[in-house]
Amino acid sequence: MFTSKPNRGRIFQVTQYLSLIYVIFITSWFILWLTVGDKSWWLTILNTIVPCLFLPTLLLLFLFIRIRSLRVVFQLLIPVLIFGTMYSPYLFPRTTKTNGNPNLSVITYNALFSNTHYDNVAQVILTYQPDFVTFQEIQPVMMEQLKQRLGDVYPYSIMGQEHSFGTTAIFSRHPSINAYTLDLGVGGTAVVWETQINQKIIKVISAHLLYYGLERVNVSDMPKAIMEDTVAQNMQAQLIIDEIHKYEGIVILGCDCNSKETSSSYRILANTLNNSARAAGWSLFGKTPENTKYDRNIQHIDYVFYRGELEPFQVVTIKNSGGSDHSPILALLEMKR
Repeated sequence: MFTSKPNRGRIFQVTQYLSLIYVIFITSWFILWLTVGDKSWWLTILNTIVPCLFLPTLLLLFLFIRIRSLRVVFQLLIPVLIFGTMYSPYLFPRTTKTNGNPNLSVITYNALFSNTHYDNVAQVILTYQPDFVTFQEIQPVMMEQLKQRLGDVYPYSIMGQEHSFGTTAIFSRHPSINAYTLDLGVGGTAVVWETQINQKIIKVISAHLLYYGLERVNVSDMPKAIMEDTVAQNMQAQLIIDEIHKYEGIVILGCDCNSKETSSSYRILANTLNNSARAAGWSLFGKTPENTKYDRNIQHIDYVFYRGELEPFQVVTIKNSGGSDHSPILALLEMKR
């Protein structure tokens, strides 16, 4: 009875210390992410679960606001500001109205190498009929089946080198002036489609970066495997960028990058290209195409990147996956005339 208040005070003091340690941890991680990136295996793991790192912020804020400890509340504003800075395009609606005219559209779609729902996959594409579809995990059988179902609308296509887990492909409404594959090493290829629209040359790339596959790795071997896969994924991203640097015009990259926005491979791509979902943002009262929603997933791995005379109007997730374990991403863009 007489020790309840001291005990309560001790618990409060411990909680204050834990809150301070947490703020120091988040701040230290953020500095390391900015300066070191994925150069250590344990940082690579942390960088894949970033939103989870911030979950204690909500609980601690609720607690210390309730007990009116303003000093701790101000400390907790540090992780709030860090999180808001990193993910603001997905958290806050656009403050300006987009008056653009979307005259170019792209779907990027990991159709899943084991997917045999060919009609469903084709129906997803025919519902929105974009100018280009960048596929990942396409098997030769699926490629032939899609050619039959999409040929009337998409008479032009290219598929990368065959792989047991599928490869990349592009379906286009526009004929190519050049089409080729790009070897990404470690079993990966990208396909490149150059075409001309309104007297402007556009290079469209479909890429699929390395999947870590740590579920198949022994726990003791994970640090080495993580670093090897990170190096390989970064190399693939750099090969794509090196190819893009050979060309000065408009570029669109549809990618299952198998990496979050906090990864080093994403940073390699984003140093040259723009992430259309971040650039477009979302509108509080905006209307999206039927059966879609704004692409606001802060843990996504599927992207439509761009460079050049393009303005993203709207980037949405298509709710119908067509039997895949990935949701297709539709980017509506304005190509400046």
